[in-house]
Amino acid sequence: MEIGNLEKDFDGRLLIRGNTKHAMRLTTFGTRVAATAQLCAGQLGDLHGPRHKPKAMPR
Repeated sequence: MEIGNLEKDFDGRLLIRGNTKHAMRLTTFGTRVAATAQLCAGQLGDLHGPRHKPKAMPR
């Protein structure tokens, strides 16, 4: 899914777009969405079989 579609669905900017001198980075809202998505992914567990385990979240 394209980022623009996600931003429309979430009704907020997720990224600050970069250019040749600056990389893209998450907005405050994007950071919150990403953290929540990681928590949800951890709670869902392994949906793709034993070869695709979620990465451990840093504490």
